[in-house]
Amino acid sequence: MNGTSRFVLVCLTTCTLACACRADGTVDGKGRVRSVRVDVFGWNAHAKTALVDRSGRRTGWNGDRTIDQIPGCYFGAGSDEGIPDTEAPEPARPAADSLPGPQATPMYYYFTIEDSAGVPGLIHEGACELTMDPVDQGKVQLTLLVRGEPFGECKDTTSVWQAPNARSRWQLSWGATGNKCMASIKRLPSKSSPNKH
Repeated sequence: MNGTSRFVLVCLTTCTLACACRADGTVDGKGRVRSVRVDVFGWNAHAKTALVDRSGRRTGWNGDRTIDQIPGCYFGAGSDEGIPDTEAPEPARPAADSLPGPQATPMYYYFTIEDSAGVPGLIHEGACELTMDPVDQGKVQLTLLVRGEPFGECKDTTSVWQAPNARSRWQLSWGATGNKCMASIKRLPSKSSPNKH
């Protein structure tokens, strides 16, 4: 048996012992996050809500209109009766600066984070901040859903009672280790000087 044949045999044996080899040569069991979804649902409660990345870019609600600065982060918002369909395709929305005048603060938001092919973005950072600036009193539910392979999906949920003008900040974290995934929502302390809108 020559050197090349031995090398091929060793590689095949190693892949077999490590469960299975994929066509691209990677070994199964190494988790990968494919998409992250964030749902913010107010029970008759409205809050100006946005995601903020490490660079301070925001996507969501900015004062009295939408803002869309984070690459690979898409969102929809509204105040329709009933719970929005999470499987519905993302609606097209006009640029914030093309909408006339102030807009009413939505009751719910849903964000989808998916990186472009070959361009690492927010999903690879593994975390972002969510800010809520309530305009009225009520209960708000937050859900963080992480999808990937080979784990399928995992999620974290929490709810909070909000009061008008009482900003809250939340750390959203996600990741994958081996064949397990992690999703975490944690409340952050309030800043002495809130971010500008």
